[in-house]
Amino acid sequence: MTSRSNITLYTCQKEFPNTFNILNNTLVCTYCEHSVSWKQKVSITTHVNSKTHLKNKKNYEIAAQHRQSQTLEDSIS
Repeated sequence: MTSRSNITLYTCQKEFPNTFNILNNTLVCTYCEHSVSWKQKVSITTHVNSKTHLKNKKNYEIAAQHRQSQTLEDSIS
């Protein structure tokens, strides 16, 4: 990450692509729907390495694959 004085919500989001959304000036995890403090990098890395986040991410990706395969089956039928 860049020096702390240059950190914004958007630089945090860019460093962790597809993991966080910005909602009402808050960094929100896509997988956990949990707000994460963005002013200290340790808060972000602690969250993305947590067991709960990793489990939610895996479940999210499995559900996305399932939705995609159903869409493919529907278009073939």
